[in-house]
Amino acid sequence: MASINETEQKILESAIEVFLEKGKEGAKMHDIANKAGINKALLHYYYRSKDKLYSFALRMIIRNIMKDTFLKTIGDSNLKESIRMFIDNYINRISQKPQIMNFIIWEIQQSHGKIITDIIMEKDETGVSIFERIITKIEVAKKNKEIIDIHPLHIYSSIIGLCAAPFFARPALERIFPDVEVSDEKFIAERKEFVFNMVWNYIGREEK
Repeated sequence: MASINETEQKILESAIEVFLEKGKEGAKMHDIANKAGINKALLHYYYRSKDKLYSFALRMIIRNIMKDTFLKTIGDSNLKESIRMFIDNYINRISQKPQIMNFIIWEIQQSHGKIITDIIMEKDETGVSIFERIITKIEVAKKNKEIIDIHPLHIYSSIIGLCAAPFFARPALERIFPDVEVSDEKFIAERKEFVFNMVWNYIGREEK
């Protein structure tokens, strides 16, 4: 992603807030300009259409999610700790702003996941992508018999689904279970532990 100047950064951050609050259809360019503290002409100079601005905002959101989840968990820690950190970071992110799920769903529907794929396959300064680092860590764990022989897709699709489901379906779940508040700190802590145990108790080879 090309570097952007301070004004563009401010516009994108403001756009994200407005899009999260009002959705793509409800957001207006003048709302974003007002939020950024600039005039509408300057906004159109940088981003000539709402669709273009939404695309850039979406890319920034997904990049930030990748940074907060994958990048923080592919360092020197073992796979077990990496999975725990991923779950903690991902749930923290979506519990604070569950509207982010709408961005991700829109991206998958409109571009078939191209933005997500581009970012996760993007090479870093060492010539290695996030995806390659994740796969390597899983393969090492399998080779060392830390986990069962399982495809990485099953691991991460299960984690993402288990983490996201309560926040994506929050309105319905809180009507069905009126004693539960999905945003409650106790529920979030329980969910993190539940997801980790569900995943690791299945794939881990540790002695029970």
